[in-house]
Amino acid sequence: MKVKYFLRGLGMGILFSVVLLTFVGPVRKEALTDEEIVMRAGLLGMVKAEEGPVITQEPETQPPTTEPATETEASEDSVEVKEPEATEGPQEYVTLKIIEGMESEWVAIVLEDAGIISNAEAFNLYLCSMGYDDRISIGSFEIEKGDDFYEIAEKITK
Repeated sequence: MKVKYFLRGLGMGILFSVVLLTFVGPVRKEALTDEEIVMRAGLLGMVKAEEGPVITQEPETQPPTTEPATETEASEDSVEVKEPEATEGPQEYVTLKIIEGMESEWVAIVLEDAGIISNAEAFNLYLCSMGYDDRISIGSFEIEKGDDFYEIAEKITK
């Protein structure tokens, strides 16, 4: 094989690759939205210094609301605490709102902020080890304070 023909073929291959990539262009990954950035920052434990769990007391017609400490749509109105009318004892229920894009880690953090679970990492580990993390459903769920990991997981998954 002659070096001349080898170099000519190599040059043509490089030229063809450059032309092809010029027209196809680099594959661009979509930029994250502000709320996705804040959500991911919350998952990593980063919060604004002036923010914390906010508990607001509204008029007597509505139960108190607990919101996590972020500015994302995912966390707005994610948790609502209410007491049932006719039950055996002083049981509290929390309405957990899961929206599209919330991962198991974020759900665990929201539940910990609401006081339903004591350890978000342990709950997330439970969800992952039992296979619940891929089956989390979107919607609103009634969770009773005092439910164990299994009961919560069964309520929020398909």
